[in-house]
Amino acid sequence: MKKLPILLLFLLVSFLTYAQQDTHKRLFILLGQSNMSGRAPIENADTAALPLVKLLDADGRFEVARNPLNRFSNIRKGITMQKLGPGYHFAKTLSEQLQDTIYLVVNARGGTALERFMKKDPAGYYKKTLSRIKQALCAYPDMKPEAIIWHQGESNRDDYQNYLNHLNKLVTDLRTDLGIPDLPFIAGEIGQWNPDYSHIVKRIAAIPDSISYASLVSSEGLTNIDEFHFDAKSQKILGERYAKKYLEISGIEVTRLAQIRAKLFDPNSSGVLVASHRGDWRNACENSLEAIENAIHMGVDIVEVDLGRTKDGHLILMHDQTLDRTTTGKGKVEDHTLAEIKDLRLRNGCHIKTIYKVPTLEEALLLAKGKVMLNLDKAFDYFDQVYELLEKTGTTNLVIMKSNAPAEDVKRDYGKYLDKVVFMPKVNLDDKDATQKLNDYLRVLKPVAIEFKFAYDTNPLPYEVKKIMAGKSHIWYNTLWNTHAGGHDDDCSLLNKDKGYGYLIDNLGATILQTDRPAYLIDYLKHKSKVMDCNRDWTYLQSENEFQAHSVPHFTVEECFLKGKQSSQTNEDGMIVTPYFAAVIDGATAKSTFTYDGKKTGRLAMELALEAIRDFPKDIDAADAISRITEKIHDFYVEHNLLDELKAEPGKRFTANGVIYSYARNEVWQVGDCQCIIGNLYSSNEKEIDAIMANARAVVNEVALLDGATLKDLESHDPGREFIYPFLQKQALLQNCPVEGQYFAFPVFDGFPVQMKQVNIFSVGDAKEVVLSSDGYPHLYSTLRESECYLADILEKDPLCMRLYKSTKGMKKGDLSFDDRAYLRIKMK
Repeated sequence: MKKLPILLLFLLVSFLTYAQQDTHKRLFILLGQSNMSGRAPIENADTAALPLVKLLDADGRFEVARNPLNRFSNIRKGITMQKLGPGYHFAKTLSEQLQDTIYLVVNARGGTALERFMKKDPAGYYKKTLSRIKQALCAYPDMKPEAIIWHQGESNRDDYQNYLNHLNKLVTDLRTDLGIPDLPFIAGEIGQWNPDYSHIVKRIAAIPDSISYASLVSSEGLTNIDEFHFDAKSQKILGERYAKKYLEISGIEVTRLAQIRAKLFDPNSSGVLVASHRGDWRNACENSLEAIENAIHMGVDIVEVDLGRTKDGHLILMHDQTLDRTTTGKGKVEDHTLAEIKDLRLRNGCHIKTIYKVPTLEEALLLAKGKVMLNLDKAFDYFDQVYELLEKTGTTNLVIMKSNAPAEDVKRDYGKYLDKVVFMPKVNLDDKDATQKLNDYLRVLKPVAIEFKFAYDTNPLPYEVKKIMAGKSHIWYNTLWNTHAGGHDDDCSLLNKDKGYGYLIDNLGATILQTDRPAYLIDYLKHKSKVMDCNRDWTYLQSENEFQAHSVPHFTVEECFLKGKQSSQTNEDGMIVTPYFAAVIDGATAKSTFTYDGKKTGRLAMELALEAIRDFPKDIDAADAISRITEKIHDFYVEHNLLDELKAEPGKRFTANGVIYSYARNEVWQVGDCQCIIGNLYSSNEKEIDAIMANARAVVNEVALLDGATLKDLESHDPGREFIYPFLQKQALLQNCPVEGQYFAFPVFDGFPVQMKQVNIFSVGDAKEVVLSSDGYPHLYSTLRESECYLADILEKDPLCMRLYKSTKGMKKGDLSFDDRAYLRIKMK
């Protein structure tokens, strides 16, 4: 009996300890009119429940938040009118950034002027709102409001004179009734697209200067779905801006680790996390503190390290069972004490002795704390000991443990740790029972990520995995060597990043990649993100398009765009779609003054090529097709008495490049530097000689800048282009050059025989889509918008095309781009 009080005391302490884990409850009060209520469509990505966000319901209880957030409002209009507002992404962003539970009271009403929300207004919205806030505070007496989030103003566009005075009174009343005189008030600007809003917009902009402890969130760049309301994308951005403003005024520092964990714990996050294998071992010793430090500075999200255990039981970073390869020592790790191993020096990747020492796991944990996650390999057998160190160092939130042990075994043996430490299963998709193992892990452990491997991309399971894992867990692939990722590894990515990393991301749904080349992968992801997140007005793709494709029976034109750098009349790019062919032809910039009927030689070559393609028989092969285009141009020379002159002066020839899709042959024929994407294959076919000329032009222009010229000067007069121009005329000797083994030779359509050895003939196989393009796009992507975005980014940052993207020509004053451009994406029926 004497033990009972001790047991009760233990239980009480345990309860209090548990209760204190969630002591900081962040309550936000979201008020306003229709944009806060939500009028934007709820898209698929916004239907998911937010586990770390709690929404006050109609009965005064908190439930897991899901859209529409204003459905429990006691002043709202009809339920069908409640859609996506800024609150969803405000709370989602905060919960991810802080890894903390966010509580919401949402009480908004569309079409309502500010005065209706005031305390003495007969509508009673103030009293009803205050009653909901008090319900929330009764549910959790230890909780207090963090801020009022306000979005309103459209209904005061005409009655704006007393807006600031009335708003000040409303905020003061709320602060007084809640007993928080300095409660932050964060207001959002209304849309800036309507000139009728100009007066109320000015009043809202003055809120921070008129109301104490008030801040403003900008609506700059946001777009609308109608006269009053933001579209879904803008509501997302607005919500994120509210969250950023709260973090800014509250002084909360979001650690790099919190940002990484936010992505890791969001199964719908499309951002790719980068895991560095053994740290940055190409520039520091593998599994060293220096390799971890380098990876952190590089921007890596996860650092993979390996564990070994010394003779006296200390955990150290060591991949091999022996010391021979990576240190100056010899023999098994387990036969040496920590003191003995600390006397050794690490060897680098070239087996050269360095000044660095073998680190302990504890040293690595303390270095990584708050900065990066550590993926512990070869650590599963030491789970208990690892956990002791995590508790000691306060780093349970930064470690990923992994194993291919059965799901039930992991839960039985280590379930006590899994609510604090991330566990990631491993599944070999080449195993017969791979699908069963995957489903067991998802059912029993519900992991945030699963590591997969497969030797060959003929295995269909990776595609099934993408479907199974969608919305449930992250997909992790290793690109260290080919048999881990079906050949789409680091080496593959060095040749073609889209075929390597891009294939795993876009085709197989990978959102975590472990690599031996982290800097290379990070650079690729930055570029990819920049393109994918491009935000612009896309109406020009229709209004400025110079080509309209008609429907054909065997394939569908998904997207097409044709645009001259100066005008449609001078555009030397062209395209054609017939029942059996689709093609993009790029006329080369003229190197002579010859014109015919007002057209330069590049335009003429393009038009003649299109005429020939229009008359192709449906089953023509590549050689015959290219020969017919050649004959078409050759016949024009003969007809206009130009043949002898152009034989003697190749630089004056009518020249074009082209890429042609044949339905009957199921092939793509690439002549010159037009571009294509066939399924996962991308071919830019850039000429080696053009790369040399582009570099020479860049050097001359850089020298001109050092000599006092400005970028504006170079737009009017390009000395680099002037310098290489004689070479561009002479390099015509290389086009269709019949000399065997001529390294710089390249094929073109110019009226003279094309060397078929220089032509690319690609089988389309079972690819569902083909993209054809001229070289007016610095890089070709599988959608028109991505290609346009990358082009726009280049032209904004490097309009002369001499730094980020080196070309033989740049933007001239008055031009719309550095070159004409043509894009054609077709889908097989």
